Amino acid sequence: MDRRLFLTGIGGGLAGTLTGVRAEEKNAPAGKALLSTYVTNVGDLLGTDPVPVGRNAPLALTRVHDRDYDKTTIAVATLKGRVIGYLPTNQSRIMAPLLDAGMQASARVAEVKNYPRPAVRIEIALSPASSA
Repeated sequence: MDRRLFLTGIGGGLAGTLTGVRAEEKNAPAGKALLSTYVTNVGDLLGTDPVPVGRNAPLALTRVHDRDYDKTTIAVATLKGRVIGYLPTNQSRIMAPLLDAGMQASARVAEVKNYPRPAVRIEIALSPASSA
């Protein structure tokens, strides 16, 4: 999905209808809005280790409030808690307030490349906070 479309959709209040393709049709994580993006800093965090996740593996998205570089940072981690990278800054600046407001984000690995340098593409879905 084009990044501009994502930014326009969120800015215009269309978080539930960013694409014409439903999440279940693309075997994506459950939720309303679908974003296809990449993970930054993978090589910096993993070094020469291979990426510890495979295609379709579920991932956790976690706000990182104390990172000096960017206060809107969202970490991308395995379900066991190993951080493999971060969302790109321009996307985390939009998603951070949504997560802070209680929206739930789920993610899965769309593609992994280990050569010539580690690269991970992911798909993210947003859904309203579950009422407890």
